[in-house]
Amino acid sequence: SSPHHAPLHIRLQDVFKTFDDPHLEKEYAENIYPFSVLFLRIGAVAAFVLYAVFGVLDLEIVPLSKDILWIIRYAIVCPLAVVFFVLTYSPFFKRIMNVAVSLFMLVLGFGVVAMIGVSRPSEAGFQSYYAGLILVIMGCYLLIRVRFLLAVAIASLIVAGYEFVAVYFQGMLSAPL
Repeated sequence: SSPHHAPLHIRLQDVFKTFDDPHLEKEYAENIYPFSVLFLRIGAVAAFVLYAVFGVLDLEIVPLSKDILWIIRYAIVCPLAVVFFVLTYSPFFKRIMNVAVSLFMLVLGFGVVAMIGVSRPSEAGFQSYYAGLILVIMGCYLLIRVRFLLAVAIASLIVAGYEFVAVYFQGMLSAPL
């Protein structure tokens, strides 16, 4: 006879659940913090490497706009990734972690959105750089250790930014299908 397994049921209220005891919630946060910071550091390094390495593609995919994209990549986003990484070692990081992570993820996402916005219709990146947003949003849910609703808010703002660029800068609503 095969063992019977109870089906997995996930209720929406379980997604938003916290500990009933505030002291238990605080103890959990204290215990999970070292692992959270480790994931944040890995995420910062991954963001830096991906942003830097994908800059090589700019030569081929957005040759006319590469100078502006390189300013976004190498003068804004990559240095901020280094600052964020260093910040994770500061003694006060625990107090500002959610705000710092949120801002960092928004910089990563809006960096890609800005690159899409400044690319030209004749360049391949004009239509394909949205894929970078997929990486950022995946990182929002996988590598950062913030509350689910905060990750949803960050991802939603990034998607809204992309939609704005797609409609008003790329003319996606007026382009033929």
